[in-house]
Amino acid sequence: MRGREVYIFGSGIRGCCFLKFCEIKKIEVTGFIDNDPNKEGGCIGRYRIHSFEVIAKRKKPYYVIVSPENAEGIVRQLTGNGLMQGKDFFSVEAGLYDEFVKKFFRKDGYSCLFLGDCIFSQVGIKDERYDSFEKMLYDEFGRDKANVLGMHGMPIRTFYHLVRLFFFKMYAGGGRIPKKIILAVNTVMFTGKKNQLPRAQHTPLLKKISDRLGFEDSEFEDYIKLTEERMERFQTDAFVTTGSNVQNRNSMRIAALKMKLNYMYSLDETEEGVVYLKKLALLCKENQVEFVPFLPPVNYEYGESLFGAEFHACCRANARKLKDMLEQECGVTLWDAGYLLSKEYFAASDTINEITNYSGRKKEVAFLKAAMEEGIYGK
Repeated sequence: MRGREVYIFGSGIRGCCFLKFCEIKKIEVTGFIDNDPNKEGGCIGRYRIHSFEVIAKRKKPYYVIVSPENAEGIVRQLTGNGLMQGKDFFSVEAGLYDEFVKKFFRKDGYSCLFLGDCIFSQVGIKDERYDSFEKMLYDEFGRDKANVLGMHGMPIRTFYHLVRLFFFKMYAGGGRIPKKIILAVNTVMFTGKKNQLPRAQHTPLLKKISDRLGFEDSEFEDYIKLTEERMERFQTDAFVTTGSNVQNRNSMRIAALKMKLNYMYSLDETEEGVVYLKKLALLCKENQVEFVPFLPPVNYEYGESLFGAEFHACCRANARKLKDMLEQECGVTLWDAGYLLSKEYFAASDTINEITNYSGRKKEVAFLKAAMEEGIYGK
């Protein structure tokens, strides 16, 4: 990498992790590369986001760190443009999948199973402490009593299949099923787009689980094929932060648009995520397991600064619709922490998703503990 410009391909959570690693190791990063045209010209911190076409035309030698786990498409893109793996770029296969599989097949008698996306692992680049939400849950409830299965972008339909297989596996293997299954959900999951994103599919992980099951399940195999098809589609996602950290003139407009798409919509009960949330609730009921959907905090103050009272009205309406649906059709109570945190408890005051800082995560853990012990679910 010496004597070359260094670019990180992928400006998502993993890309930010690589940026932090490079800063710690005193490796000078030139910028980011991303295939999403909506991100081109934006910044993460002081690092500009470029399209690959722009970087490929540069005369200066450059080196690429490929950040996504499912990087086959990016590797093909780079090699197709004459770059050599190991010489001009490298990608890292994370141990996240192996760790997830290991925890999925735990047989000891823990009482609480936590499920969710990157809420359990994500932290801000400038956080005061890097203890993840997952670690803090283990510290609070004990690793012998809790199990946390989190994977960034994982949609509710995937969790439905995993829980279904989990029950089969535990009954067949003589293991004890947990008393509670707590699923972190947010209304972004029900927009109709999250379950379609390539980064949300995690097909290699699902195949690893299928290989270890010890029995065939045609429904799960069909779903794996569907995730393979979805992995080939175009990917788009949101900036981590906006405001002073983004330099291009359209960035605030783009951030506002994505905030609106993610939160200001009318929740549709026929949307895939909603359908499988109900199926998951009823599945747990059939197996006499308490199902707990948990709505994480939202940066409402930033939403209000963009859209005023309309933002609150839309979010409250969707949360109420979700609560009523779960209570009336499934007999389940939504644990609502949507308004738990003010803007100083998020990774940035203008973040457009739910990345909280260490102080915010402490409040989330305290909320869950109180909800479990005292029945405080939020208003």
